[in-house]
Amino acid sequence: MRDYKDWIENRAHELAEERYNKDYYDLPENIQQEIYTRAEADYIDHHASQIDALCDRMRELGGSTKH
Repeated sequence: MRDYKDWIENRAHELAEERYNKDYYDLPENIQQEIYTRAEADYIDHHASQIDALCDRMRELGGSTKH
């Protein structure tokens, strides 16, 4: 569970820099929450993409071994 929280925290800090050019903790609480929610969504999207790629690869391997 620690990796999940670390990933989201790091992403939230990145988003704060990208969007506001500020440190995450220097932003108002409501903006922090908005950014944290976006970071959670990015985490889900990131891992969903990895799962999709893995499934595609498994299909490719499975398809190439069947004649």
